[in-house]
Amino acid sequence: MGSVALFVPHVGCPQQCSFCDQRAITGGAQPPEPWQVWQTAQAAASHLGRQVKDTEIAFFGGSFTAIPRGQMLSLLAPAKEAVERFGFRGLRCSTRPDAIDGEVLSLLKAYHMVTVELGAQSMDGEVLRRNRRGHSPEDTVRAAVNEVQFAQVVNKMRESKEAKLNIADIPSVVKMASASFGISEAESEGVFQHLIQDADYTLFGLANAVTRYSQDVESYDRATKLEEIGYSVMTMSPALFRQMNRTELLAA
Repeated sequence: MGSVALFVPHVGCPQQCSFCDQRAITGGAQPPEPWQVWQTAQAAASHLGRQVKDTEIAFFGGSFTAIPRGQMLSLLAPAKEAVERFGFRGLRCSTRPDAIDGEVLSLLKAYHMVTVELGAQSMDGEVLRRNRRGHSPEDTVRAAVNEVQFAQVVNKMRESKEAKLNIADIPSVVKMASASFGISEAESEGVFQHLIQDADYTLFGLANAVTRYSQDVESYDRATKLEEIGYSVMTMSPALFRQMNRTELLAA
């Protein structure tokens, strides 16, 4: 699946995060005007042909749902028309976890939004604070799930922070976790480096190292998969954690 990228650099962001400079990434681009959204989509549809049905019109580079409502709707309108006329799969946007709720999701759905990317660079509150993200891990969970699921995930996060890794052989712990969740040897080395750098030797710290490493990966699809794996690591079964963390198995 591909995308037609439209950049709204830092629009809607209440502050600039320490690791993010969208104007440098996009070459100093300004947010598109509505007519530019239509023109870009029209040109892309002509070029893509039948592949258009597997392509999304994507708004990247800012907190899309946090921009002024009138401006957001003015960009959504021509994109919606392009979906209906040319057959794009739908729309995609990226936004902050604390800028999405049921009302906004209903609005986006009416404009054929099919994917909302949450900017969840970390699930560690201290990391978020130091990087000036301006939201909490709980905001991320609340944006992604309903209230019942929210309580369950928060409980999982709490349990993972209490689950201590076997520090006798951290490289082997990381290696075994990587093998269990489809992380390659090269990726495992990157995860290990982030784990050591953050020095959080808990299951939560291991999961956070995986999601942090995902930001180093060039492939968008693989980075997204690694973020999913990070959550799977955090919520692994107690039995798998015990197996992964047992000294006698590590020495075998």
